[in-house]
Amino acid sequence: ATTQTTFEKVLSKVGLIETLQQARDRHLKEQHAAIDYWNVRVQARRHQWNRTTREAFDRNLLAIEEAVNDYTMNLEQDPEDDLSVEMLDAVLNDKMNLLKDFAEL
Repeated sequence: ATTQTTFEKVLSKVGLIETLQQARDRHLKEQHAAIDYWNVRVQARRHQWNRTTREAFDRNLLAIEEAVNDYTMNLEQDPEDDLSVEMLDAVLNDKMNLLKDFAEL
């Protein structure tokens, strides 16, 4: 969820539940851990790919990395930008899926 009720806001202020930002940070950390896992798998198999496959992977990864950087910069400037939060989440999921798909080649 991208919003909190007034009651949830009060609970998060006194430390009984995590704040929206803490939940986002935890989710990002989990995504990055999964991305790191699949990246290791990709690197272990990359040498088995032909040149065309490597180029396709690199091209797709570059496009995803650019989007990740853009949305990350947007959130550094405005941490409350819910659209950028959602888009960053989607792009990180795309990155994880790309790595996962290519790790299985």
